[in-house]
Amino acid sequence: MIISASRRTDIPAFYSKWFMNRLNDGFCCVRNPYYPQQVSKINLNSSDIDCIVFWTKNPTNLMSHLDEIDGRGYKYYFQFTITPYGFREIEPNTYEKDEAIKTFRQLSNRIGKDRVIWRYDPIFYIDDKIDISYHIKRFSNMVKQLKHYTNKCVISFLDVYDCIKDNIKKSNMKLFNDLEMVKIGKIFSVIAKDNNITLEACAENILSANLGIGKGKCIDHELKKKITDRNLKYKKDKGQRINCGCMSSVDIGTYASCKNFCAYCYAGGTRISNLFDHYKNSPFMSGNIKDGDVVKERKT
Repeated sequence: MIISASRRTDIPAFYSKWFMNRLNDGFCCVRNPYYPQQVSKINLNSSDIDCIVFWTKNPTNLMSHLDEIDGRGYKYYFQFTITPYGFREIEPNTYEKDEAIKTFRQLSNRIGKDRVIWRYDPIFYIDDKIDISYHIKRFSNMVKQLKHYTNKCVISFLDVYDCIKDNIKKSNMKLFNDLEMVKIGKIFSVIAKDNNITLEACAENILSANLGIGKGKCIDHELKKKITDRNLKYKKDKGQRINCGCMSSVDIGTYASCKNFCAYCYAGGTRISNLFDHYKNSPFMSGNIKDGDVVKERKT
């Protein structure tokens, strides 16, 4: 079983104590986002977990626990997002970029650059603030700072979900058209290649291998096999977008609980409905068991 921690919130940044408590107890509980009374009890024993994928913009709080995680026998890698923006109206509570790059390097030195994937995601523009030249300049600068600390960069363009439409309008974020996306992809590909970084695109069919861009697999079977030295077969994750290349995994996060409050984030954006119901000793990231809950143990 592969654990995703998490596409729905930033566990390393904000819920590392809860996560370590869950490892200590050997399980966690996760509500079905669409049918909340359906609860999965998920086994977190290291003998049943092939790999943990951490998604974060700031792993600092979890890094102090890595020795313990290693000692328990867990295998893991990080999807570490560093965007070029830095506008507080878009990313109110994210790490300063220079500090994020410094932390990225420290994490890479600690666990190896194979296990730290850089995400430049999402890509969009704002009139008079952000355009193609803005992205090219900042991507090039960031590549030079990270080229010795990662082997891979994953890019993705902004998708407008219903839950963030108001945020998109308020912040004046806009989508690049297909020709602009291809132009950015071509230039990014050259920059990445010149710096020995593999460039992949997350669920972007318009960016193909012909541009020197691979199909993104954030839950990556090949990387998992390299990290764990186990060649187990996994199916494609049916719960993700059609163009997603990820293998199946079990996500243990909760939507609308991330304190980064990024305006573009499909997992919550500025919504914080589950933020204030967190208890570090609860098996649930948000709340606890309720009358009427149907708890079923997730098969591994």
